[in-house]
Amino acid sequence: DTSFEVEEGELTLDSPTGDYTIGSEVDINGSAQSADEVAIYARDNNEWELLDVNDDDALDENDFISVDSDDSFEEEDVNLREASNILAFEGNYGIGAVDVADLPDGAENFDTLSNSDFSSASSTRETITAQSGDLTANFATVNGQIADEVDDDIDVSGTATGQDNVVVAFVGQRGDTYAQEISVDDDS
Repeated sequence: DTSFEVEEGELTLDSPTGDYTIGSEVDINGSAQSADEVAIYARDNNEWELLDVNDDDALDENDFISVDSDDSFEEEDVNLREASNILAFEGNYGIGAVDVADLPDGAENFDTLSNSDFSSASSTRETITAQSGDLTANFATVNGQIADEVDDDIDVSGTATGQDNVVVAFVGQRGDTYAQEISVDDDS
């Protein structure tokens, strides 16, 4: 007689885990042995909600991540705040990956899973801490005054972690105002 042993494939989520700055882009990656696709979920109270990883405002099969022949999966530059409203607020949350083949049979609505469905599937979970980003700004000054006499430009530098745009606003001594929305570079 020939005997064999069947083992469940291991599933890991390497990123994102740990600290996450709300609004920043992350790479979702890990490994999934003997899986073709994985789905990424965030936990809200007693339910796991599918992340909209392709940012098309629809929770569907297009949000599944393909597993490569080396058992790795990756989706780059995902803004978790936009992928799930759960991760738009500060706090500690569960984030996990599920082998799509293990989603409940006949599940037409896989955008949410119960704790039981998540746990009974080939899945892994990690903890992510969503936190607000830092905002800093520096202005060139002359004798403590912001000066624009040289070329009518005011140089502003700083950081806005997790933001795509910021508003720079000035209020003069007599209440005059000026505001401009500016783009934040990826390295800021």
